[in-house]
Amino acid sequence: MRNGRNGPLGGLLLGLLVTSSLSAATQVAAAAGSATLRGTVTDDAGRPIRGAVVRASAAGKTIARYTDQDGRYRIPGLEVGRYELSIDAYGFALDKQTRDTADATDGLVNCRRRTT
Repeated sequence: MRNGRNGPLGGLLLGLLVTSSLSAATQVAAAAGSATLRGTVTDDAGRPIRGAVVRASAAGKTIARYTDQDGRYRIPGLEVGRYELSIDAYGFALDKQTRDTADATDGLVNCRRRTT
């Protein structure tokens, strides 16, 4: 039998702390978001633009990704909601669009770029 601070009450307090910590970790993981914005950046002729910078901004936070060799980008881990997208590629005018992650048809963004 234990005596002092490490008795049965100490074990109960430790169990409560562990449970509270797990609950907080679950809430933090859920806060990371499960929405994704994805699409393809192309020029007026439909050719993919490789290396374009695509930025998604909302509530003072911005996440940026580069397009791959096929002009595709994917920005996962977003909260569901509306985002201001800016697409910037060398030799093309800056393009800005608003997209909502909750609308499945709006999740795929195909941008046609115009040369400057």
